Amino acid sequence: MAHFFSQNQIDEYRDCFSLHDSSRKGVIRADDLARVMRSLYTSPTTQEIRAYRRQYEKEKKIQFDDFLLIMDEQQRNESCSREILDAFYHADVKKQGYISVKEFKRIMCTFGEKLKEREVDAVLREFGIAKNGQIQYADFVKKLLTPIPDSMAPQE
Repeated sequence: MAHFFSQNQIDEYRDCFSLHDSSRKGVIRADDLARVMRSLYTSPTTQEIRAYRRQYEKEKKIQFDDFLLIMDEQQRNESCSREILDAFYHADVKKQGYISVKEFKRIMCTFGEKLKEREVDAVLREFGIAKNGQIQYADFVKKLLTPIPDSMAPQE
């Protein structure tokens, strides 16, 4: 596994992994996989988490060596902030650095992992964006990708 990451990265991953390894046996509960990955600045989708669990889960647990394989695959497949910024940029027809809330809602309810309007409204409230306002997307993406504390993280 060590050839995928620097020793500093492995140490950081092990530290984070260990925080969720209550048995101290080098495994985490499979239900904690998304939380651990997100705390390490990745943003796996629900489908990706399901796929990782199908491939690596053993007795409802994920071993650290397998976790490193998962993180390697996720990081190779993900450039989350760039992808999100590109999507906003394409929606910003005037290239002004912002889009309207109306356009944001249309995108979020129509493309990709479609959200319900009430879910989009909840996101807007969480970020303090008025329903008739504009979204400065560079700031929005930065806030969006900041890991949330474990105490606030949703359970998978």
